[in-house]
Amino acid sequence: MSVSVLSAAGTYNLKQGTGVVRGLSCPVAGTFTLQIKDGPDSAGNTRALYGATPGAVTTGLVLFDPIVFTNGLQVVIGGAGGEIDVDWV
Repeated sequence: MSVSVLSAAGTYNLKQGTGVVRGLSCPVAGTFTLQIKDGPDSAGNTRALYGATPGAVTTGLVLFDPIVFTNGLQVVIGGAGGEIDVDWV
C-alpha cells in the first residue's frame, strides 16, 4: 500500500505497471482539478480512468470503486492550493 500526498499542480507518474487506486481524500481545501490516467504505455499514450475532462475536487473524502490500471498510474492536477492524497497499490 502506498499513499502519495500531492500538493501542487503537475503531472505525477506514481507507478509503472499494473495496480489499483483504492481511494482519494482531500483534507485541505484548494482549487484543484483532477484526472487519473492509465499510462503512459511504452509509446507514451495514456487513457483516462477518472475525469475524462479535469474535474473539481473539494474538501472531504472522495471514495469510489477501485480503479484498476495496467500500464501505470498517472495523476494530473491543475489549479493551486490544497492537498490530495492518493491511496494505491
